[in-house]
Amino acid sequence: MNLTTQYKKEKTSLVGVTAIIADDHQLFSEAISGILIKEGMIIQGICNNGKDAYFLTLEKKPKILLTDINMPGMEGIHLCKRIKEKLPETKVIMISMYEEKTIIHKSFKNGADGYISKGSPKKEMIKTIKKSLKGQNYVNNKLVKAIKEDLDDFSKIFKLTERELEVTKLILKEKSNNEIAEILCCGKRTVETHRTHIMKKLGIKNTIALFKLAIQHNLIKL
Repeated sequence: MNLTTQYKKEKTSLVGVTAIIADDHQLFSEAISGILIKEGMIIQGICNNGKDAYFLTLEKKPKILLTDINMPGMEGIHLCKRIKEKLPETKVIMISMYEEKTIIHKSFKNGADGYISKGSPKKEMIKTIKKSLKGQNYVNNKLVKAIKEDLDDFSKIFKLTERELEVTKLILKEKSNNEIAEILCCGKRTVETHRTHIMKKLGIKNTIALFKLAIQHNLIKL
């Protein structure tokens, strides 16, 4: 193995990445834990209650929080929102049996970095974690069509370019121009130019109007 190959392998490795798992099904949590440990991750705790998961996450500050949606104490989407408010650097990934677009949209609206169904193969979970660590939102292949249809319709109606759609999605996640520039690896002025073009194409003047339009087109569910 040459140096470049070894470097790439280590760079994409999950070795040493910390995580907390929140799910009220103990056997499922333990199965997920076993998979992640084999990838070299450090499991800081398993919680069967959303409230317990909230306080443990604040204490341990893991890189990753994997959480179910239906849990006693505090449901997963609310847990996600509260954690992102306190620990924005912690990546929150939803693992759920729900495959409805409304729930997927609501999860991302409340700060989720990834969403996968419980029936997904383990490689999809690993891929979701790696994508989230790179600052990329990810929905596993089984669910991606559910939200892609709405995004495609939105971009076609308003004739948004692929990059303008990316910027729009980040604005809807309440990212600042500096944060968007960092995520998309471009300059702040480039982001500002994209925002100007987006607002012009959508026929709106501010972010509040953008959120209202996004709700009308099912990009955001209340």
